[in-house]
Amino acid sequence: MIGIDGETGKLVDMKEAGILDSFAVKQQVMRASIETAAMLLRIDQIVSGISHGKKAKMGEQQQQAAKKDDDEDEEIKPLQQLKR
Repeated sequence: MIGIDGETGKLVDMKEAGILDSFAVKQQVMRASIETAAMLLRIDQIVSGISHGKKAKMGEQQQQAAKKDDDEDEEIKPLQQLKR
């Protein structure tokens, strides 16, 4: 089994160098990487949900403001009546 010696950076036979990784260590690394990926996806989902929520609220506020402007345009104001 060939691997990299961390001190020299050279390829060595792992058995001859006396470097043996146990299955438990590799298994824990795999579990930790899966948990990390899942956590990042959850955080991304939360952040994107918040930003979409803000956009929706801003869109509703803009629609209400536009509707209010339209309603004001339909009203006849006294100065406008004099000009007609």
